[in-house]
Amino acid sequence: MRDKLEKLNAVMKKKNDGKLYLFGAGKNGRELQEYLDKYGISIHAFIDNNKTLHKANGKEVISADEFIASAASNDFVLVSCASYEEIEKQLQGMGWKNYMHYREVPDIKEYAIDYDIVQSGGRTCWEKAVAWLMRHKIPDGGISYSNKELRAYPEVTGYLIPTLVDYGYYEEAKDCAKWLLRIQEADGGYSDVGHTKEFVFDTAQILRGMMCFYDDEEIGVQAAEAVRKICGYLYANMVDGGTGGYRKQYGHDGTIPEAILLYTLPPFRKAAKLLQRQDYLDAIDRCISFYEGSEDFLRIEDLTHFLAYEIEALIDLGRAEKAYGILDELFSSQMENGAIPSHKNSRWVCAPGAAQIAVCELKLGKMEHAKKILEWIRSAQMPQGGIWGSYGVGAWYFAGVEISWAVKYYLDAERLYIEKWFDCNTDDFPETIEKTDARHQAVLKEARKIYGDGVNSRIAEIGCGKGRFLRGILEDGFEGGIDGIDVSEELLKYLPDKVRKIHGRMENIPCEDSAYDFVFCVEALEHSQNMKLAVSEMARVLKPGGTLLIIDKDKAYWGLMRCSVWENWIGMEDLKNCMEGLLENVEVRAADEGKPYMLAWSGKKRAVLEGKE
Repeated sequence: MRDKLEKLNAVMKKKNDGKLYLFGAGKNGRELQEYLDKYGISIHAFIDNNKTLHKANGKEVISADEFIASAASNDFVLVSCASYEEIEKQLQGMGWKNYMHYREVPDIKEYAIDYDIVQSGGRTCWEKAVAWLMRHKIPDGGISYSNKELRAYPEVTGYLIPTLVDYGYYEEAKDCAKWLLRIQEADGGYSDVGHTKEFVFDTAQILRGMMCFYDDEEIGVQAAEAVRKICGYLYANMVDGGTGGYRKQYGHDGTIPEAILLYTLPPFRKAAKLLQRQDYLDAIDRCISFYEGSEDFLRIEDLTHFLAYEIEALIDLGRAEKAYGILDELFSSQMENGAIPSHKNSRWVCAPGAAQIAVCELKLGKMEHAKKILEWIRSAQMPQGGIWGSYGVGAWYFAGVEISWAVKYYLDAERLYIEKWFDCNTDDFPETIEKTDARHQAVLKEARKIYGDGVNSRIAEIGCGKGRFLRGILEDGFEGGIDGIDVSEELLKYLPDKVRKIHGRMENIPCEDSAYDFVFCVEALEHSQNMKLAVSEMARVLKPGGTLLIIDKDKAYWGLMRCSVWENWIGMEDLKNCMEGLLENVEVRAADEGKPYMLAWSGKKRAVLEGKE
C-alpha cells in the first residue's frame, strides 16, 4: 500500500515523467477527474472497456490494450469504476502493477496528494500509531471507535490501557480509566459502544485496564472497587458456576464464535487471585473446559480476529499446546507479502487479526512469521498512523476505515517483537568490556563520584544487556546498590548476582521516582522509538543532584554500519535539547576520540532547595 501511495503521489506531484490515467470513464471517473482538477492534478486520459467511448470530460478515452502499448514505467492507473475485481484481474493479466482503486484511498487529498507532506515528519510506524491514538482520544473520555466513528469505545479503551501503559503513556491511560470508572453500570458490567447492551466480553477487557491502576495513589481505591464489581458481574453471568460457560452472548448465525469468551478469562483469573476468591478460580477452570469442548472452538474458517482471541487466551492461560496446530495451519497460509489471510483460502487480510496472530507467536518465544506480518502491517499503515480493518479484494471487515483495535494490536506486536529479538539474539551481546574502552572509562569516571556515599548510593543502567558496564563498576569496588534494567528477560539472566535484575522498557521504567544517584545508558537509547519519553523516564528516576550519562551513536554518521529496523541513531542537538528541558549543566562531548560517531551526553538533575521545588 505504501509503495503504491508513493508512486501515485510522485505522479500527482510531477516528481517524475509519469502520467495519471483513470480506468473508468463513467460517472465515478468523471467526478474523480473534476475533484483532482481542483488541486491542479490533470489526468492524461481515461481507460475504458466500452469501445464506443472516445471522449469524456474533454479527455481521450482509450482501451486497456492501447494503454499497455504506450505505458511507461512511471505511469499510474487509478481505477475509478465499481467493478474493481474485474479490472484488477485485467490489469494483472496484462502485467501492470502500478494501480489502485480510488476507494482504497479514503481521502485522496490526505492520503495521496499530500502523502509526501504527511510523511515528511519522519516519525516511525510506532510513533505514528501512538500519535493516532492520542488524536482519537476523546476529551474526558476513552479512545474513539475509528476515524469515521468518533464515539469512545469502552471495550477497546479497556484493553488499550495496558498498551498505553507499556509504552509509557501512564497519565493518558489513567484518563481513560477515569472515564471507564464513571460509566460502569451498577451491576459492574459495561455496555457496547452504543450503550445498548451489556457484554461479558467488553466488561472483561475493561478489567484489563482497571488492573493497571489497582494500586495507583490517585484512583487505586476506585479502580479496586471497579475490579471487584467486574469480577462479580463475570461470575454472575456464568452458567452453573462456569460448567456451561457464560450465558450466550452473540447471535445464532455463528459469525462471532462464543469461544472468544476464553479471552475474558486471563484477566479474570489474575483479578481472582488478587482478590483471593477460590470460587472464582474454580469457575474459571470449569469455563475453560466448557469452551475447549464447544463446537466453535478454534475453527480455522473463523475470522482471524476472533480466532486469535481464542489462541492468545490459551497461551495466557498456560494451555499453549492446544493452539500449536491451528497456528501452524495459519502460518502455512502466510502470503508472500507477509500477511495472513482473513479466513482459510480468502484473498483479503483482517489487519487486527494478522497483528494478533503475530502477538501469539511472539508470546511463544518465536518470531519467524511475526517478523513478516509486522513488515506487512508497517507497509499497510496509513500516513498518519491509522490501520484499516482489512485490506485486499473482497475485504469487508471495516475496509477503508482506520479502527482503534487494529492500532492496539499492531503496537502490542511491535513491542513484543523488539523484546523477543533481544531474547533470541543473546549471543550477539558481550558480557565483558575492555577496561581501556573509552565508553567504560566514561561510565567509571561518573560512577566514582558517588563511591564515597557507600551503601546509600545507587546506580542504574538502562538497557544493560548482559551487564558488561555494571560488572566493571563492581570490579572497581563500588559497594552501593546496582540495578540493571532491560527489555530482555534472557539478557538479564547474565547479570552478576550482586546486580538487581529489573525487566522493563526505558519508556516506562518500573522504578520509583528519585531512586538513583547515577543513571547511565550506553548504546540503548538508539533502540527506543520515543527518545523524549525515554529520557524523561531516566530523569524521573534520578535523584536531585544526580547525574545522567547517555552514550550513543551520532545520527550524522547513520549508514556507517548495518542496523536493526527499529534502531534510531541520536541527533546531537536533538538529545541535547531534550535533556536541557529536564536537567541542568547539559554537555555533549566525544565519547571516544577514535570513533567520531560515538558521543556522550551528560547532565545533572536540579537539586531541590529546602522548602522549594
